[in-house]
Amino acid sequence: MQEQPFRGWLTDVRGFGKEVIASRVSECRRVEKSHSNLDAHYDTDEMERLIELLTYSKHDERRGEPPKHNIQT
Repeated sequence: MQEQPFRGWLTDVRGFGKEVIASRVSECRRVEKSHSNLDAHYDTDEMERLIELLTYSKHDERRGEPPKHNIQT
């Protein structure tokens, strides 16, 4: 992930404060540990497949389906 441009976007475009920005960057790093570089995912398919892996609905939960991702909790 291009961290500095991401931080700038979160600040300038989204208007988030420092604590929220630190949290979002940390969350992205956590995803990258399990699913490689986010920029590469964007370049490949604009993150379509990664978003599919990270999507987990209440319906999935009710059916007892495990998450599709391998991010450690």
